[in-house]
Amino acid sequence: MKYCAAALALLIPSMAVAQSATPNAPVQDWSNIETVTVIANPGPALWHISRNGSDVWLLGTISPMPKALDWNKAPLTDIIAGARMVYLPPQLKAGFFETSWFLLTGMHKIKQPDDQTLRATLPADLRARYEGWMTKLGKKIDDNDDYLAAIAALDLEGLFRDKFELDGKETGAAVERIADHADVPSKSLATYRAMPVVDEVQAMSPETQRLCMKAALDDIDTQSANAKLAAQAWATGDLAGIKAHYSETKLNGCFEKTKTFAAARDQIVALAINAVNESLSKPGKNLIVIDIGYLLRNNGLLDRLAAQGITVEGPPG
Repeated sequence: MKYCAAALALLIPSMAVAQSATPNAPVQDWSNIETVTVIANPGPALWHISRNGSDVWLLGTISPMPKALDWNKAPLTDIIAGARMVYLPPQLKAGFFETSWFLLTGMHKIKQPDDQTLRATLPADLRARYEGWMTKLGKKIDDNDDYLAAIAALDLEGLFRDKFELDGKETGAAVERIADHADVPSKSLATYRAMPVVDEVQAMSPETQRLCMKAALDDIDTQSANAKLAAQAWATGDLAGIKAHYSETKLNGCFEKTKTFAAARDQIVALAINAVNESLSKPGKNLIVIDIGYLLRNNGLLDRLAAQGITVEGPPG
């Protein structure tokens, strides 16, 4: 199983728990949208702030996306050329020694207690859905029976993405490569440690553990039908298409029960605002890459910038 940083990193790009009218049709409240003007752009949607010789570009991303997705990187390449800084999405990491120590001494924290099994902790409907997806993914239904439901839910989403060749970090990695090629400095908005989150998983109640599994199953039901369509819309700057097919990861609603994870995610919008204000304090241009949910949700980045009197130009939608 690919736990710790590799599994938890699936969660960082998104935040809110969206509600779906049907399991395969994401429906989300995007009603808070920004003050916008149209930017002609053959690639992904971009938002733009200009003030006193400073230009800040915001790239909203979605996750996951097909690994082989072909999208036009030329507009971003032009923006990054000569930029002062590129801000990349937050990262969740676990150091080698920290991870090694956990594997030696802490694995019991994420395993079922008292010889209990994962599937025995799930109600019949969730157990049937879980076993169905494990079979579709080519795994034995009892592969993760030793583990807590929250950990098995993380692994399930990881297995799904591997099977369907979906990538949760492709956009940030592509932007970082462009910046490196242009000799422009880049840095993550923040770097968080994975191990404290793992430590807190064992304290989750049985009900929260079951909610984690339901969230993961809802995620992969939705993504199996909509992830490619959402990615195609993202690649062409089709904001309406993104809203029709993209839903942020519901599994976050489970992991926000841990203090460490919740605090880290609450901080992301504030860090992005600081990056915008810092960028506007000096002449030149900067690019900030951030999940589109953080941009568009109520009281998200665009709302908070508007509250500061900062005008943001962006795509219609």
